Amino acid sequence: AKNSDRPWTFPEGSIFLQIDAFVQRCCDLLEVCEGQQQFACRSRGQPMPAFGGTKAAEISNSLFEIEDSFLKNLSRLQNVDYDILDVRAPKWSDHFGIFKNQMRDLEVMYMNVINSAFEGVGTVQSAVAVLDSFFLLAKRERVKAFVDKMGEKLYNLFTLEMNNNVKREFEHFRKQPSLPIIQGHPHYAGTALSVKGLMLRIQQQMEELNMLCYLEPCREQDQTRDVYNNLHGNMEAFVLQVFGEWVAELKGMDDMNLGKRLQVGLLTRPEDSTLMQRLKGGLLESNFDKEMLKMFQEVYYWEKIQGSGI
Repeated sequence: AKNSDRPWTFPEGSIFLQIDAFVQRCCDLLEVCEGQQQFACRSRGQPMPAFGGTKAAEISNSLFEIEDSFLKNLSRLQNVDYDILDVRAPKWSDHFGIFKNQMRDLEVMYMNVINSAFEGVGTVQSAVAVLDSFFLLAKRERVKAFVDKMGEKLYNLFTLEMNNNVKREFEHFRKQPSLPIIQGHPHYAGTALSVKGLMLRIQQQMEELNMLCYLEPCREQDQTRDVYNNLHGNMEAFVLQVFGEWVAELKGMDDMNLGKRLQVGLLTRPEDSTLMQRLKGGLLESNFDKEMLKMFQEVYYWEKIQGSGI
């Protein structure tokens, strides 16, 4: 009882040394398991994602080679002549250190494969498919961080697509006189349809990027959204402007002459036809009012353009 106030003076290091060593051994084995998840998909029965493009076979073969190398390194660790859970075994630190360095080398090889896969894509959609595939495969932190970095490059790819391609095409449509539009389409509605096609093009790509919910917010993402919103808004305003110009031209048509335009023969002979052709019957051509035909064409295609206040 008289010694009850004396503090304990046990050396904690020596008491918990083996427990700490066992906990560290478990952490080492967890890293081995993580390596199996990262590099040994095929041997674990996990299906490999279907890569597209011309480099699909090359990517798959490279991943299989990495897996074969990992399994060889793992077999050497499995065949040690001591119990891997025995914390008193002095050789574990050396064997595991070698295995860990080999995994670092495999990580570098793995990231090179990812980089090579992205070099073979040219569109945002295909790049998103590649990113999705490697996101499912990424298990180790270093590989995960590299996949996130490639996601940032994906936003840059879309920004370049909008600035270098879509925006340039849009600027061509805004020039006067405008570039030739699709054959068979009227002037105003044809121009609007072409710009609508550009809007749909970037809208689909933006929707693909929005599906990448696993990517952390970044500066590149904010910049891409700003460029998209500005470009999409400008194109939508241009479509409204073209529609307004067509409506103004439509109102400029003389209402009093609309009836007269319809009171003409539907067929006529060409004015340059010879007398012999006329005597033999000659050729006939449509005599319907050309301005009315243009108006009907415009109406037909404007009806196909929905939204945007039209």
